[in-house]
Amino acid sequence: MEKYLSSNHFQFQEGKAAQSINTLRAAMELVYPRERPLVAIDVEAWERSLSKVTEIGIVVYDPDQLQGSIFPVITPIHIIIKENIKKVNGRFVPDNKHKYLGGTSYVLTFLESRQLVDQIVTKYITKRQGALVGHNLSGDIKWIKSIGVELPESVPSVDTFQLYGLSRSTGATLRGVLRLANIPHGILHNAANDAYYTLVAAMAFCDPEVRKHQQLDVYKELEAKLKYQKRQEKFTDSARLEEDGSELFEMFR
Repeated sequence: MEKYLSSNHFQFQEGKAAQSINTLRAAMELVYPRERPLVAIDVEAWERSLSKVTEIGIVVYDPDQLQGSIFPVITPIHIIIKENIKKVNGRFVPDNKHKYLGGTSYVLTFLESRQLVDQIVTKYITKRQGALVGHNLSGDIKWIKSIGVELPESVPSVDTFQLYGLSRSTGATLRGVLRLANIPHGILHNAANDAYYTLVAAMAFCDPEVRKHQQLDVYKELEAKLKYQKRQEKFTDSARLEEDGSELFEMFR
């Protein structure tokens, strides 16, 4: 990792190269050695009153489980808040609370949910110096603290929103992050699905080989998408259609 970070191949944003490398280093030191637990948390709220949480997604990566395995052991949990189960989104964001891809959603009271979040944070973050992972993490940290869950004063954290910003000028949605890392995905805006994808994306963005392969160490200016395009992406998982397959033949030459 040190050899990679000390190389001169980086082409980050002009005037911010040193700062960008330091940001990347801080994230990679938490993820790449596979020594710390990683806990990704995502919260979905009712679009008509954002203080009313409808779902919580928690995903835990524990490096002590199945050491040496080629496939990381990741434990996802999807919680639907019982008090808000009838509060439905759909106007501004899709309502995917009943579309968790992991198979089982737990309907818990807010108190039970708070207790579980506290238990997981204490076990993996506080006691084992794990790292908190999220997309635009500041909002999730604010919510965790607001429900009375104690976090270490300087909690180690990895923010995929921030990591994306080192590589591209715009488009830092979770979908944008996943597409840049070439990670297949679907049914976003479900708290557990989002938490799972965020954790996987953090692993990809903190892996030197993935970064080099996906050209994540080269900063690129992208054209900002129009409002209708952003809304269209938010409500659909459709792939872009491409009729020219020449790049496929070149890829496998």
